[in-house]
Amino acid sequence: MRRTSSRVACLAALLVCLPLGGCITGIVYQHTVEPLDVNFQETPAGSREGSASVKDLNLQYVRVMWDGNDIGRAAQKAGINEVLYADREVFMILGLWRQDYVRIYGR
Repeated sequence: MRRTSSRVACLAALLVCLPLGGCITGIVYQHTVEPLDVNFQETPAGSREGSASVKDLNLQYVRVMWDGNDIGRAAQKAGINEVLYADREVFMILGLWRQDYVRIYGR
């Protein structure tokens, strides 16, 4: 009898914690890449690639950000005259360090 109640308690705890798993995703480490546009039907492939990033350090009451991740700066650094499409990449550790990239492709 005691063994059955123990299993039931474990199963109940598991069922309660299961939906909470999505709430903590990305708190320790996050690295995602997503397109900035979804209409790629007639978009040609770019022959050049450029990127720019903004860094963000967040320590409780102090937040420091530097650099820029604008598309114009990335295009200028890579010598791209025509931007065809762009991706956004986010890299984050513990919510303290975050780096947002913009990767552009063009000619």
